[in-house]
Amino acid sequence: MTIASTTTTAASAWKPKQRQAKQALSQFFGFIRHTFVSGLEIGRNLRQLLHQLCLERGLTQGDRLFDRWLDSSDCGGST
Repeated sequence: MTIASTTTTAASAWKPKQRQAKQALSQFFGFIRHTFVSGLEIGRNLRQLLHQLCLERGLTQGDRLFDRWLDSSDCGGST
């Protein structure tokens, strides 16, 4: 076995691992992208809720209701 054939064999052994690593990295970036987009969507929904409360109840009362809701167990806060 020559040095060239040993190098070729070693290189071909790494190709499946490289593919697997690239696939794992791609899946990770997909997860990050999905998490980021979902976070933005949740932020937009919360902003719309705050805006709607302020329109319905006035700025001060809407702010108070929104803050109270964020602190409540309905939103995941501890009471």
